[in-house]
Amino acid sequence: MRRATPSREVSVLRELGLPLFASPSWSVMQRSVLRMRLPLEGELRSIFDEVARMSTGEVANYIPALSAADPDWFGVSIVTVDGQRYDLGDVEQTFTIQSVSKPFAYAIALEDNGVEAVLQRVGVEPSGDPFNAIELDLATHRPHNPMVNAGAILTTSLLTADAIDTGFARFAGRQLSVDDEVWTSERDSGDRNRAIAYLMRSFGMLAADVQTSLDTYFRQCSLLTDTRDLATMGATLANGGINPVTGELAVTGSNVPRVLSVMSTCGMYDYAGEWLYSVGLPAKSGVAGAVVAVLPGQFGLAVFSPRLDAHGNSVRGIAFCQLLSEHFGLHLFSPSSSDRSVVRAAYGGDAVRSKRQRIAEHEVLLKQAGHTTRVLELQGQLRFGSCEVLSRAIAELHEAEVIILDFRRVTTVDGSVGRLMSATAMMVEAAGATLVLTGAPGDFVHQLGAKTFETLADALEWREDEILTRAGVDTDPPRTPLADVEAMRGVDPSFLPVIEAAGRFCGFGIGEFVFHEGEPADRIYCLVSGLVDIVLVRDGSLLRIRTFGPGTTFGDMAALYGGTRTAGVRSATDSLCFEIEVVALEELCRDRPDVLLAIHKNLARALTDRVRQLSDEVRALQ
Repeated sequence: MRRATPSREVSVLRELGLPLFASPSWSVMQRSVLRMRLPLEGELRSIFDEVARMSTGEVANYIPALSAADPDWFGVSIVTVDGQRYDLGDVEQTFTIQSVSKPFAYAIALEDNGVEAVLQRVGVEPSGDPFNAIELDLATHRPHNPMVNAGAILTTSLLTADAIDTGFARFAGRQLSVDDEVWTSERDSGDRNRAIAYLMRSFGMLAADVQTSLDTYFRQCSLLTDTRDLATMGATLANGGINPVTGELAVTGSNVPRVLSVMSTCGMYDYAGEWLYSVGLPAKSGVAGAVVAVLPGQFGLAVFSPRLDAHGNSVRGIAFCQLLSEHFGLHLFSPSSSDRSVVRAAYGGDAVRSKRQRIAEHEVLLKQAGHTTRVLELQGQLRFGSCEVLSRAIAELHEAEVIILDFRRVTTVDGSVGRLMSATAMMVEAAGATLVLTGAPGDFVHQLGAKTFETLADALEWREDEILTRAGVDTDPPRTPLADVEAMRGVDPSFLPVIEAAGRFCGFGIGEFVFHEGEPADRIYCLVSGLVDIVLVRDGSLLRIRTFGPGTTFGDMAALYGGTRTAGVRSATDSLCFEIEVVALEELCRDRPDVLLAIHKNLARALTDRVRQLSDEVRALQ
């Protein structure tokens, strides 16, 4: 194998001491030498440089073609489950996949043959012996596991070369080619593997033709790859069997834990126990000098360095993985974040409201009945432990009629929690309450059959309407008399016609703006029917701040104190507003200061109520 010649861009990056970084836009990002370095890149570079100083170990020579490898080659790639890639060193250097192919061939065999058929022929127990031991399980005559040569040969015998090529392409995101020189060398020096194959054949384990099975196995080990390919393959396992770069399914999610399990216990040969103890990640090594490791749900890691230790594992590969695991606490059995923190905040509908602004009488009713609405804001991972904690928290909400679970900050929902959450939903129903989900994944919602809303504000507004309707309030009246609008409460009834004559009633269709942000604030608006939204335009999109309903007043603060509009108002439904210029209102009230004072008191009272409600929300969310 010849050392690949780095491109000019790669050489520039190395001269500047910058790590190589690859992604779907890799070539573009290479040219952006002065781009901002991500924090993880610097941490990885520090570990890489420390490990690069190691020079112990020997290049494999039992396969003649492998002995030509440069012992100083060293490459590292990480691919996250969302497709982000980090590359350091000789990531373009190709090498044959060798035994790193075994977990991926095992995954394909499980897919194509079924779990039971594979288990009948290949076990899953660690052997404690070297990878090329001529040994089978004494009781069953099966190979101990699919990560040693015996198990790998039998696993491959269940597949065709085309199935291997297609399956590996799904994992890597590209078609892998074969190194014919290594393939030939493998066949010429494969007597020990032939002995293993014939032993299995004699016990009836290997049903396929020995020579065909071995040739397919040697070819599989001779596939050319690099650290970028292997990291993507590892990330596919980390991502539940879906390639995070291409989005293609390589292995069904139910088979991923089976593959990762044998990688954890058997993937590093007779070093597997020490590896699991010190590194704690499912992994597989190969005699070409590669190591692939997986952190489920987070990333795949590949390291390539041809110098091997006495166990046949890459010296630098082991060291890099150990330091990375120690540095970031990646060991699978390290204490994880507590499931007790799944409930980020809990409060009632009496403290936190929707974005709907209502008149004072309605706010009083909502305050009185709001304790029957309970909101639990969730965070982090919803898995078995956190789901159990959540179910206990829900069970303690004795007075709740409606329980809203907000999923905005939930990062993942484990598929295993479906049954427990379904039981929780039935518990809520049996207690005579209603379970509502906001921002939850669609498949999860379908499984629970709960009432759903896109946002928490929408759910709260629905619940508020329900409370008011039960109290006999018409939440969508055809028209509110001007005398009942909050700004005009208590104004001399005989003077209202004078005010009406000085202003005008204006209708607005759905989506029509009453006024825009930045316009002069010269009048106030009384909403007598319909709904209007207070909105801000940001990055070309509308952000809803508040919704005003019939009987409310808006645009008053800016108008009374001058200046320009700090937000826009858009009609959410067909609406009707009474508008009057501030100058005209003041002129009318020149001889009636009592009227102007009453209007100012009403507006001040409404503003005070809004500030009080915001204070209640702040306290509830602390």
